[in-house]
Amino acid sequence: MANYLWWRDFLDPAMVQQIRTTALLNQSKFVPTSVSTGVPDYRKSTVLWHYNYMELYNKFTDKLRSYLPTVMAELGEVFVPGQIEVQMTSSGNQEFFKAHTDNGTPDTDGRKITFVYYFLLKEPKQFTGGELILNQEMTIYPNHNSIVWFKAGLWHEVMPVQSSGEFLDSRVTLNGWVRGQE
Repeated sequence: MANYLWWRDFLDPAMVQQIRTTALLNQSKFVPTSVSTGVPDYRKSTVLWHYNYMELYNKFTDKLRSYLPTVMAELGEVFVPGQIEVQMTSSGNQEFFKAHTDNGTPDTDGRKITFVYYFLLKEPKQFTGGELILNQEMTIYPNHNSIVWFKAGLWHEVMPVQSSGEFLDSRVTLNGWVRGQE
């Protein structure tokens, strides 16, 4: 049984372009992130909430749902999938997310599987850092058009990003969680 899955070439080029266009058209709607525990300086990034891109959200979550039986089997997860939460996250220069789980508070305890889809706003990649560290032992590099799936209770962190500070040069993801049906 795997702790994580890491797939390359996840989406077709047309959908990748739709995601890029959505990010660029909504750049002004990204807002600073926080954590549900309220701890200051634990996370630095900006987020675009899914209600700003409902057509893309529906298309993307349909794609995720089509892979859930395989993902759940590989991760050894048994539950009835419910809501899929999605946010677009931009991590610019010196932004990070310290070690955490994604289901450790009362409002997040229904999360079963975390996913992180990486895409570049501009190629080649214009940043360094931003690696996803799983359980202090596995390093996932933010490769364009790849997705990582893992159990929401797994400890993980996003290492600091080094970039020009321009939005186009950021580490950007569509990330979120599959909740169990309530």
